[in-house]
Amino acid sequence: MEQLLSASLLQVFFGIRSERQPMEQLDYNLL
Repeated sequence: MEQLLSASLLQVFFGIRSERQPMEQLDYNLL
């Protein structure tokens, strides 16, 4: 259950980042 909770928090965190930063920079960070 801890992994599921951490995954949900990561989705929320990246969701906020994607709204603030351009998608190009987000893709660059993923690489």
